[in-house]
Amino acid sequence: GFDVSASPLDISGLKTTTYNRICLVADLSQSTGNNPSLDEWTVTWEPPGVNPTVSSAANQTFAIGDSVTAISPITVTENASEVTITAANGLRIAIATGTVDMLWDTTDTTASFSGTAWTDDVTSNTVSYEGGGSVLVISVDNDFEVNDTLIIDGLSFKNFNSTNAAVSAIDVFTGGATDQTSDADDDKTIAIKGTLTIGGHNAGQEGNKLDIIATSVTAAELFSFKLTPSGESVNITQLKAVLKNIKGFITSDVTNAKLTVDYDGDGAIEAGDLEVGGAGSVSISGATGSITFSSAWATSTTRNYILTADIANISGGNQMLFEEVNTNAKASPFITASGITSSLSITPTSAALSVLPGYHTSSWTGWRSSLHTISCRSWCASRRWLRRR
Repeated sequence: GFDVSASPLDISGLKTTTYNRICLVADLSQSTGNNPSLDEWTVTWEPPGVNPTVSSAANQTFAIGDSVTAISPITVTENASEVTITAANGLRIAIATGTVDMLWDTTDTTASFSGTAWTDDVTSNTVSYEGGGSVLVISVDNDFEVNDTLIIDGLSFKNFNSTNAAVSAIDVFTGGATDQTSDADDDKTIAIKGTLTIGGHNAGQEGNKLDIIATSVTAAELFSFKLTPSGESVNITQLKAVLKNIKGFITSDVTNAKLTVDYDGDGAIEAGDLEVGGAGSVSISGATGSITFSSAWATSTTRNYILTADIANISGGNQMLFEEVNTNAKASPFITASGITSSLSITPTSAALSVLPGYHTSSWTGWRSSLHTISCRSWCASRRWLRRR
């Protein structure tokens, strides 16, 4: 139990599973010559507020900069014991713009309605907006009845300008245009996440590092690209560069793989450039393979990156190809990332041909005085060759 000196006592926060009864205990003082007695006492209680409920059909996730996007259907249900949605005040569905940075698409003034209140209490599917597009206004022709439902669909959200973690962001107001107290909060959430874009390195793609007489090369700059986060800082937990059309190399031939931030974007690794991603794990099986970096790092702004490795056992005809961005906007290297603000997974995207292939042609005179020509043809708009014949 607990003591109280103030009156009345608010017990609305008590859990009935913990306190399943109320007992009143009081100390009575005795006046001279009289036995103590309790002549008058009163116990009163106030029921919780009577409000409708609101529920979207699903949690919704948007990305910063998204175009106009359809809403998940919203169901408003009148209270079971008392009518709160009236013809006098109408119905307002507001976006909590202090929590989520988006608006209703005010160009769409025709909703799709269903539910028991439709055609009886709400007879027109024409809607309007207030608050600069933050409040949807629905005209009510007749007071709702208890347990009536109105399902709202066919409308859209827009202007996704900043990121947020998942939060309830749709509120119902039944008190008219001046009502500032929400009567119900959506039981589903809305999140807005950032984006991560893969593009070409500022200095262009790396040249052919197999155009050498030696049989090995150390710290060869093999592949370069650029990552641009938008809307929020991004935590990258894995990056995998994909190798294809491999000839003459096995896993043990490619070692000491590193990924370095090229801070000034000049295409060269210099003092002060930071290695990220940890030690690269190389895997080659026949003609395919990968180099994977699995130590997490965070990035908040556009950065250029260069992948380097030592390559051994170089001989005539050896080659490897780094898969790049293709015309279908498929992003490689493959990246696992999440937004630091939104805590949501972010799938990197890229514009078609944002990473251009390299074209390589060179020749050298090698063993047995024979002339060897190393060429790189345009395999496709999504690939570059590192090869030596």
